[in-house]
Order: sequence, then C-alpha cells, then structure tokens
Amino acid sequence: MDREYSVAATDRSVYDIAVIGDGAAAALVLLAAAESAPRCKLISIGPAAGPGAGLAYSTTDPAHLLNVVAARMSAYADRPDDFLDFLRAQHCPHQATDFVPRARYGAYLKARVAAARSGRDWPHRRTTVEAVQRVGDTWQLRGADGDDVCARHIVLALGAPPQRVPAGVDPAAIASQRYVPEPWSWLNANADRPAPQRTLIIGGGLTAVDLVLSLAARRDDACIHVLARHAAWPGVHSAELATAADPWCGAIDIPPLSCALAELRRLSAKGADWRALIDAQRPYTAARWARMSHGERQGFIRHALWLWQRARHRMAPQVAQRLASLQAAGRLSITAARQIQVRAEDSGCRVLWQGKDSADVQSLKVDLVLQATGVATLHDQHLPPLLGSLLSQGLARIDALRWGLEVDDQQRLIDAQGEVQPSVHVLGWLARGSRFECTAIPEIREAARRIAERLAGD
Repeated sequence: MDREYSVAATDRSVYDIAVIGDGAAAALVLLAAAESAPRCKLISIGPAAGPGAGLAYSTTDPAHLLNVVAARMSAYADRPDDFLDFLRAQHCPHQATDFVPRARYGAYLKARVAAARSGRDWPHRRTTVEAVQRVGDTWQLRGADGDDVCARHIVLALGAPPQRVPAGVDPAAIASQRYVPEPWSWLNANADRPAPQRTLIIGGGLTAVDLVLSLAARRDDACIHVLARHAAWPGVHSAELATAADPWCGAIDIPPLSCALAELRRLSAKGADWRALIDAQRPYTAARWARMSHGERQGFIRHALWLWQRARHRMAPQVAQRLASLQAAGRLSITAARQIQVRAEDSGCRVLWQGKDSADVQSLKVDLVLQATGVATLHDQHLPPLLGSLLSQGLARIDALRWGLEVDDQQRLIDAQGEVQPSVHVLGWLARGSRFECTAIPEIREAARRIAERLAGD
C-alpha cells in the first residue's frame, strides 16, 4: 500500500468528508476542498494508490489524446494556465492549442493532489466501498477489506459504471476471452503483445477511436472492423479556438427540440462554427435539461442524443487524420449495424448483424471482439455493491432514465421517498440522468468547487 496515502485499518476517526473514487472527479473535489475547506478532516477511498488518473487518464499510450485543448484543462477555474504551467515545468513542449496525451493529464492531477495533501492529514484508503449505513449523524462505509470509515459527508465520485454485455453475445465467447466487455483491461494486460490480425469493435465513440489507434500501432497488418449504429465517427475539433454566443442568450426555456436544431443549422449555414455553437450552450445545458419533462428527455434520447454526442465529444484533428489514413489503406472500416450477435468459434468469434436499413444478415469471422458501446442504463442485477447498498436501504433511487442516481440541482442525493440527502453529493457519471452535461472536466471542476464551498459552510 502507498505509504504517503495509506491509513491504518484500525482508524475509527470520524471524518468531515469522505470522497469515494480515485479518478479525475475525486481529484477535483480534493483540490477544491484544499482551497474552500482546508481545515476539514478528509479521507479518500478507492482501489488505486490515490486520486488522479482513474480509467480515463491511466492510459500510457501516447496516441490517446485529450479531446480538449490544453488551455481548457486546468484544474482551477481561476488559474486557467495551471495545466500549461505544469507541462512547462515538466519540459513538455506543448502549446495552449495542443491536444496533449492523456497520460500527462493524469500525471498533472496526481501532482496537484499530492501538493494539496502536503501538510494536511488527508489519508487515502486503498479499497472499494461495498456498503454504506446511516448511523446517527454520520455515515459508516464498509470497505472490501472489511474495515469501516465514518464520515459526516460523502461525495460519490465513482466514475462510469461497467458496461453491460448485449443480449446477443454468446456466453461461450466471453468465457473464451475472445469477446472482451472491458477493453481497457484487455489493452493494459496485453500491452507487450501484438494485436490480433482481425479485430471487431462494437461502438463508434471516443473509446472505439482509442482502441483503433492502439490496435493499429501494435500490428502493422492489423485489420479493424467497427460496427456502430450510425456508422459515424465523433466530430473533429477545429484547428483554431473559435467562440460563439449561446443562440438563446442563456435563457433556460428554449424552443422545442426540432426548432432548436433548425436554429443551430441556420446559424452554422450563415458561417458560425458549429463546434463553438455547441460549446456555447454548455453552461446552460444542465439547467435546460432539468426543465425538460421525462417525455421530452426520451424524445431527445431517441432522435438527437447520438447527434449531440457526436458534436459535443469530438476528437483531435490529428486523430481524425490517422483514422482516415487507416481507412484509405484498407485496414479500418466502419459499418452501420443493428441486431448484433456474437458466437464463439474455434480460435475466434463469428459476428452477425443487420444493416441500419436492411434485413439482410451479414457475417464476419474475427480473432477478437472488443465492446465499446458506452455506459448503459443501470439494472438491478448489474449494480456495483455500493449502489446496491444505497438502493436496498432506500437511501437513493435510480433516476427515471436509469442512467444513474437521482440528484437535485445542487447534486445532492435524493432518497426513495423523494427527500434530499443533504450530506451526500454525487459527482460525474452517476448524476447524468438529472444533470446530463456533467462528465467533462469544466463541468466537474465547477461542481466540485460548489460542493466544497457548501461543505465548508456546513
């Protein structure tokens, strides 16, 4: 166990704040607390050695880049050049408009957390929280190591829940390890081995893009097939930092979906950068989402969510150029697909699917299938133990879309009776159903600051 961050298993102190998680969201809460609540007694809990990298920034592949330029990735809103200052101190030759390898951002967060902990008794317990119980005015957290931590306030910064395996996947394919539901684990475990000759990826988002880059680099003759519902890669960032005004001037009530999309298209046709138009809405998206009815949200998800995600979560220009090069060389293909089935066969998998607008079944034999379908809805039989503990006691409830846990506009947990749990905050992925736009660094940074200031007041 890491000596710098470890805490004795026999410690029965009551902490003011327990931050559960060890990714970027947990790191940003710690950094915000160091400024807003420096005298609080704080502990972080997670399976890694300490908060910072998490899944997103633990990759060591230099081809895996941030999908935001360096100038916009500071951990501090009032110090926008802090990430750039870190890079300069590390003698990394990056400019403000560069898309930096994600590993360097993970190193940055770890360094800033280490500095924030310096001189403070803020331990880290390296375990996974599996159960939680309310005891008087405190929370008792039971770790997988069998020991407890008690805290007055909890911040759930757990990151994305695991992907669920689609119904059409043969369990024998998973047992053979030729179908991989968690591709990052496979990449890390096979970092020193060449990639399979023929790999199929299910999903076409940023995770799929990272997998393509790694597979292509590990084998010169690797052929990679991607099946995605709309056969579309993420959008591409502009080489310049364009800006635009929000079309509705920050108003929370905006026109219906079809009218809003038409207005964005009209402004783009007149010369406005569509990327800047999307980015201009980010400060207001959570409030607008909160005002939408459940039916309106479902309509957005059904008709426009994939368009929003493609436009909102973009890739670096050099990454797009690499994909185009691989496609031109015949090493990469992307196909629209639905009704996907995966069957185990000798030394590989047989993948069957239907085209987007066709009933004809297509088939392909590959050596390996990697799942990159994104975060699915929460289902009772697939819940992590901590969420199961909260839900079984009525301390939380799943949001109407089953994307995560229901929270209020201050990201405080809502229990089964609809009452706010003022001492439990939810940050990042698990708040998506209630907050929608809450998983990127700028949104997490702002939410972490508000939570830290609120807890400091308490």
